Amino acid sequence: MSHHRPRGVAAAVLLGLLVSLAACGSSSSSSSTSEASPSTAATTTTASGSSTPGTASAAVCAARDDLQTSITDLKDVNIVANGTTSLQAAITKVKDNLTSLKSAAGDELQPQVTALQDALTGLQSALTDVSSGGMGAVVTAAAKAVSTGGALLTALQGLKCG
Repeated sequence: MSHHRPRGVAAAVLLGLLVSLAACGSSSSSSSTSEASPSTAATTTTASGSSTPGTASAAVCAARDDLQTSITDLKDVNIVANGTTSLQAAITKVKDNLTSLKSAAGDELQPQVTALQDALTGLQSALTDVSSGGMGAVVTAAAKAVSTGGALLTALQGLKCG
């Protein structure tokens, strides 16, 4: 039974970091898009494929919303009841939604989307290998996912959908 404890601790640490990421994602729905920085506005203009500054296509808006929902779902995974398999499935859902966003968004968001995809792949690997890689690898991978996810969500906050 003691060999399962590292996975439980890893899951708890990971959950805390993912709550931070989800908080970044959920703040976009309550924050004003007029507060976007100039660089964010420029990014969203190019990423939307639209000539109106900060206005996104319907496909980009839908992909953004799906991504934010999957991040919230990831935060809500009950690791104690459902195990790390449920966490892996939720991460996969986020990755799938990232692929959709990457396809819809155009070139400008590609670096942020790819960085988060890579970070989530690293996190999945660290979770799978927690017994050999240890908690440090999980924490490092989770921190990278939160950091890269926060950068992407910040860029997405400037999108005006409608």
